[in-house]
Amino acid sequence: MDPAFSRPDPRDPAARMEREALEVVLQQPGLLSTQDWQHFSDAEFAVPAYRAVHQAVRAVGNAGTAPAQWLEEVRQEVPEPLRSLVSELAVTPLPASNPDTLRNYCLDIMRRLFEMQITRLKAEKMGALQRMDPLQDPAGYQQLQRELMELEIRRRTLRGD
Repeated sequence: MDPAFSRPDPRDPAARMEREALEVVLQQPGLLSTQDWQHFSDAEFAVPAYRAVHQAVRAVGNAGTAPAQWLEEVRQEVPEPLRSLVSELAVTPLPASNPDTLRNYCLDIMRRLFEMQITRLKAEKMGALQRMDPLQDPAGYQQLQRELMELEIRRRTLRGD
């Protein structure tokens, strides 16, 4: 693998989450709803190798009705050193013993990915809010507070709270 795309540390929880999400998307694209595809497309991946695979999936688009052909298109879209990684992600066994547990596993992984993204966005906005003077920019301050509230509502919706 190209040094620019070094293999991520499997003990890193964020890297593991990104990997599991890519395994789900590459192996079970039909389980994702239109909304799931949109959330996946909007996600930001931190690990360079996984970010490149994510960008390839985004470039190719939804799997549609020909997942095998779609997978090959994703492989062709990534830089050459990552094509074997796409193949590996596409065949790594998912921990499920029947269709119901497979579906639940896939949906849980995607929910956790989306929740991780919301947590990251909330942290960014909280930092911006803390640096902001509400007296200097009351409208901007209130806008950030609204955005934080919307993110919290999205997070709770994902969790089913």
